[in-house]
Amino acid sequence: MPTFNGTTLLWIIMAVLLVGWLIFSIWGTPSFGSSGTALNYSTFVTYAQNGHLCGTVSIQDDKATGAFGTGPANAICKTTTKFSTVIPTPNADTVKLLSDNKVSFDIKQSSSNSTGSVILGVLGNLLPIAALIGIIWWFTRRSAGSQQNLFSFGQSRARLYTAGNRTKTTFADAELQ
Repeated sequence: MPTFNGTTLLWIIMAVLLVGWLIFSIWGTPSFGSSGTALNYSTFVTYAQNGHLCGTVSIQDDKATGAFGTGPANAICKTTTKFSTVIPTPNADTVKLLSDNKVSFDIKQSSSNSTGSVILGVLGNLLPIAALIGIIWWFTRRSAGSQQNLFSFGQSRARLYTAGNRTKTTFADAELQ
């Protein structure tokens, strides 16, 4: 089994966190049950025709969300349950169905991204991370270089002269002027 030193382990942890953060930021937060009960389209149509849809129905791409009421005819919207359903892609029929049955609805802008905005989104997420990794790398390289000379502060720079490399200049050779 390979052994990891502290720096390698730090880089592995940073890589795992980076990948997790990128997955989270690109695909967004998961919606854990926030869209409510899943209805099939035929039940949605029946609820719309019978006046059981309460509040505003939101339509975005091929998904409709809102609330339906269950109860007696005079108090249908007193107790509501959130729902979501998948509607056919050409949703002109759905809009006509909701309009004919006097259900308020709003159509939201498509959430699909074009290729250019996906690339800009990924670059916008990656550039700050790359800059942070570059700064950390620069600091680790500088600290590794400074540790090489860490214990050289008390060493003398004097040279040791032996008999073979002795200088030939003497005091007699120096002239006083």
